[in-house]
Amino acid sequence: MAARIDWNHHIEAWQASGLAQAAYCRLHGLGLSSFSARLSAHRASAPPRASPPALLPVKIEPAQPGKAHYVGRNSEAYCAAWQG
Repeated sequence: MAARIDWNHHIEAWQASGLAQAAYCRLHGLGLSSFSARLSAHRASAPPRASPPALLPVKIEPAQPGKAHYVGRNSEAYCAAWQG
């Protein structure tokens, strides 16, 4: 009976190795097509990565006395400052 292959372990070890898929598979006696299929399934089942936070440019202008000053456009977040 063939030993059960821990594909998740191999995928993580391959990612950390810096080797090409073919080189990793040769080194560990794995079939390249089997490894590629398991890698595709692993990637498809992984939750999507969140986008890294982004810095947005902000222009600050003095508010007119006695008038609220709104910053933003369209449906973006608004900030109101009251001076007066």
